[in-house]
Amino acid sequence: MPDLIRAVLSEQLGRSLTLTDVGLATTNNDAAPEALSSYLDRTVARWRSHAHEPSTRAQEPPLSRTAAQLPIWEWENLPGDTTAARDGAGRLGLHDVRTVIAARGRYEEMYRQVGGVATGTRVRSFLANHAAIMLQARYSDAVGRQLLRALGGLVAIAGICAYDSDSQRAAQMYYHQALRFAKASGDGNSAPTS
Repeated sequence: MPDLIRAVLSEQLGRSLTLTDVGLATTNNDAAPEALSSYLDRTVARWRSHAHEPSTRAQEPPLSRTAAQLPIWEWENLPGDTTAARDGAGRLGLHDVRTVIAARGRYEEMYRQVGGVATGTRVRSFLANHAAIMLQARYSDAVGRQLLRALGGLVAIAGICAYDSDSQRAAQMYYHQALRFAKASGDGNSAPTS
């Protein structure tokens, strides 16, 4: 598909373009989908970074073009994760998933009462200090999928709060994470509508 896009754009512009020119070049690492465990480790690092430096995020421009569209493409084209199990420190169970569900309900209600600016700080703190530890624990495939589904809802609230705070790039990051979590959870009802 990238070669076809490159060829069409080359023809339209009347000059030869490379995959790099059209923003579709890949390295060997980019050719294969990122493993879920690697994605979760990277997500934890982003949550912790964002919880400590939220004011600088508002100044970053939103993602555009390929970077903004890649999560949708991955949703539609990459195979589902074969397992959501993890072998980390500490054991996680369904009671922990219920904690995330309760937190999501609490933050959603808080958002309705005081808005995204005040709620966002608390959601970011929960993600960095509690959810991050949960993601790095040991859990079965079934518990992992439930955890990712619950966290997807909470991360979506973080995205809404970031949007309200005029941190568009951070909002995109959270929405992309929520989408990736929904896919890994097997929640086909969370598919993007366009």
